[in-house]
Amino acid sequence: MVVIGITGSMGTGKSTAAGMFAGLGAKVIDADRICHELLNSCDRIHKEITGIFGEEVLGVDGHISRSKLAEIVFVKKPLMLEALNSVIHPEAIKAIIAETQKARQEKFPAVVIDAPLLFESGFGEICDMVIVVDARSEIQKKRILMKKKFSETQIKGRMSSQYSLAEKKKKADCIIDNSGSLETTRRQVEKIWRKIK
Repeated sequence: MVVIGITGSMGTGKSTAAGMFAGLGAKVIDADRICHELLNSCDRIHKEITGIFGEEVLGVDGHISRSKLAEIVFVKKPLMLEALNSVIHPEAIKAIIAETQKARQEKFPAVVIDAPLLFESGFGEICDMVIVVDARSEIQKKRILMKKKFSETQIKGRMSSQYSLAEKKKKADCIIDNSGSLETTRRQVEKIWRKIK
């Protein structure tokens, strides 16, 4: 079984590419989903984060609010992002390894780890190959604005917390250009898949 890491920048379409691999038979592991789940499912992480950031990151239900946490580390106090990642990423790597082992037992031909912070987090260390999904800057911006998920300040904060797309491409085994049609992207994914198979 091949373990593939997929990364990119906001708006490049890494999750779209990961979904295409899933359609071909790969097991996709969403690193963001795992990190989000760990915030409130792991008592140690919950305790450490509230110890670092205080109870201001809690929602009315007592759970850690992702939006409140994001506002702190991407807007108000970006230097605290490293502290947050140092708490979450080691546990996330353990969870990803566990899911990868399960996929191996289930005879998946490949696992795709979809992770925006693949290089920064250490997730890339458990991959056999890394794919970076690229897109022209104007296409990225258009896609980000269409989602209307983050403010401009939050977008800048998130982008500055990651390696640049140019840096990621230097570390890649393969690059998928997702600036064009979905069909063009799909052909690139299928070409990589044939090589893996």
